[in-house]
Amino acid sequence: MKVIILGAGEVGAHLARVLSASCQVVLIDRDEDALSAVEDGLDVLTMVGDITHRKVLEQAGAELAAMVVAVTGSDDANLVGAALAAELGASRAVARVDDASFYRTKSGVESGVLGIHAVLCAARLVGDELIRLIAEGAADAVFSFARNALSVATIEVRESHPAWGRSALSLPLEKECELVLVARDGRARPAVEIARVEVGDVLVLSGDPTRMVISCRNIVGGEPLRGMVIGGGDVGMQLARMLSSFERRVQLIERNAARAEFVAEQLPSVNVIRGDGSSIATLRDEHIQSVDYVAALTRTDEVNLMVSLIARDLGVKSTYTLVHRPGYEEIYRHLGVHGATGPHDVLAAAVERLLPRRHIKGGQELKGTGLECIEFVVPRSLKDPIPMDRLVLPPGVFLLGRAGSQQELLNPQDHLAAGQALVFATPDHKMRELEQRLTRLGKAN
Repeated sequence: MKVIILGAGEVGAHLARVLSASCQVVLIDRDEDALSAVEDGLDVLTMVGDITHRKVLEQAGAELAAMVVAVTGSDDANLVGAALAAELGASRAVARVDDASFYRTKSGVESGVLGIHAVLCAARLVGDELIRLIAEGAADAVFSFARNALSVATIEVRESHPAWGRSALSLPLEKECELVLVARDGRARPAVEIARVEVGDVLVLSGDPTRMVISCRNIVGGEPLRGMVIGGGDVGMQLARMLSSFERRVQLIERNAARAEFVAEQLPSVNVIRGDGSSIATLRDEHIQSVDYVAALTRTDEVNLMVSLIARDLGVKSTYTLVHRPGYEEIYRHLGVHGATGPHDVLAAAVERLLPRRHIKGGQELKGTGLECIEFVVPRSLKDPIPMDRLVLPPGVFLLGRAGSQQELLNPQDHLAAGQALVFATPDHKMRELEQRLTRLGKAN
């Protein structure tokens, strides 16, 4: 599979490193030194050229590429390069666009712009991942599907949980979340069949990622929390906006006066403080000891790590941090940081999910259920929408949720259309049969 990466900066080099293990990678940039640095350590082809020139992309063979992904530091250049690649016939054209005002929705992934298969916003993708990590504070596991539009969570019921003893359908869930399955003794059953939730049951929920945080807390007995964000850059502002929709109190500390004023204007429900978030005195002045968790999201890894460790020492229960150096997340977790993520890794994960491989993706184990959670994208060959009742699933396979091409959640009764994502829970031995039935959808009309 041939993948052309436009831009040999930090993101492009990281993508080349990730994708070169399974793909033939061509890396294009105007900077010969940047290309040489990547070429020395990786088995990739390099080409010097301007990614906004059609002839450069033609020479690179864009028309034969499974994917062309533009990840330079310029949004404009990325859009032009990806649009040209799409025009030339690349199977997938993807552009990194960091300007949040460019997007029509709140999603970190959008389709159908200038013929481009997908545009990616790193700040929003990082924000989505941080929300997933925060949700895991109440659940046993939380997975993201349908380009982060749908979360699937599992919770093993304990005696301390308010869910114990209640009917499965009476659990206090948010409107955009649903309890789909209950697994007892390793056997999953539809929630409608469970008259009483027992200790040891594994609950499988699906729904909107932000509302999933509240739903999981409702099941285990958690209340809205107090969160503190250090750093008012794109990622910090994005996360604070999402947190303010469901937490009791959100504080954001930003060192730069002009930026702090801008963030305060944009986020009136967030308590924005101008100050040095890495200062112990500032943190104590803002009563960090009363905060439930801290997210350190400045532009400097050393500052983020220091803030996380200070917060832990001052009694904060959970810490989350932004890691700009790819591959360092596990090191941060070993040092006591509860959750770590970074733009390089979330972009790479998003690009990998967009590769035109098999239609079925995922394969996340739902522990305690005997099932795996997978995602299926309806083939583009499906010309006309078809009724959902045409989708006949193998016994023991469950539909967990659906999302449209613009990452909005869909009613299970709506018609199926090309580009939609469907998320299933399936036994491993039913995977092949499920894939065969699903791939026939593209030939249904």
